[in-house]
Amino acid sequence: MPDFSEQIVHIPCRLLTGHRTNFFSPAKESLDELAESIREVGVLHPLVVRPLGDGRYEIVSGHRRLMAAKIAGLEEVPCVVREMDDTEAELALIDANLETRQLSPMEMARAIRRRKELLGIRRGRPDSNSAQCAELSQKLGISERQLHKLDKLNDLIPELQALVDSGRLGVTAGERLASLAPDIQRALYEALGDEIASLTNEEVKRLKQENDRGWMVLEVYQEKIRQLEEKLREYEEKNMSVIELEEQISRLRQKKREMEYDLIDRENAIRAVEKRAAKKGVALLQLMEQLARPVQASKPDIEVLLQEPVNPGLAVHILRWAAVLKEVGSQVEQAVRTASGEKELPRAAGERSV
Repeated sequence: MPDFSEQIVHIPCRLLTGHRTNFFSPAKESLDELAESIREVGVLHPLVVRPLGDGRYEIVSGHRRLMAAKIAGLEEVPCVVREMDDTEAELALIDANLETRQLSPMEMARAIRRRKELLGIRRGRPDSNSAQCAELSQKLGISERQLHKLDKLNDLIPELQALVDSGRLGVTAGERLASLAPDIQRALYEALGDEIASLTNEEVKRLKQENDRGWMVLEVYQEKIRQLEEKLREYEEKNMSVIELEEQISRLRQKKREMEYDLIDRENAIRAVEKRAAKKGVALLQLMEQLARPVQASKPDIEVLLQEPVNPGLAVHILRWAAVLKEVGSQVEQAVRTASGEKELPRAAGERSV
């Protein structure tokens, strides 16, 4: 094969194929404008391509120019042929779009994530990658905080990524939602639809906390089981009676299974919320009721466990949990009283006075 170096050659459009990982999509209006310009003056900047070895070429830079050239009726376009491996070609594709185009937030997010993957920058380890991230943010002309915020958008489910692409969901709100597990994101989207974009950062943060709390109770059960199993093994080694410990473990395992079922029921109930919910307040109320139910149901079980001495190692965590419950309860009560304009609210059926 001849050495093209930086020599410009004209290659038939039919022999050019788009890069297989290209996720950048030009707007129809910009293509029409570019096609009109090509009709008048031709393709001013040659495409950059690499040979595939079968007489065809893969585009590294110039997808928009090829599409516009086809619209303009051209059968061949000017190209610069370069030898590149897969990684070099993909990095060149991403850099060309970052440098020459005004990208949407999601295009920028995908470009950042993919470029980091190609350069071996690990996710979730900012300290070990600070130099590389700083260099990348400088190259893009954004802060490192903005770099991490955009990268986080890749953790959104496709429906929410589409909202970011359309401009209906902002980057900051999108980053908050991306911190939720995918199934919770989907449950919220099914309940609220596009209205999810109107959730405030504080509302998203509160929803994440509610979800985490439910699973935290489950983790407490799991930790208690682990401790009792260790204690059981110690007693077995000393030939002591283990019947009572086995019964405790069995009861806790049953409670753990019930807790798991409650959490699964809660998530299924969230998905079943009617998609027609017109007001986010109603949908959020239903969602929070489902999230809080297992915590309320676990109260009798926790009272039974508290009849035994509390492990000192867990005491600080239990006190922190109790403080959080008290604080949230006070905030909710104050908010409802403020909204209703009443000093005393009617009590729900079966609610005890304090």
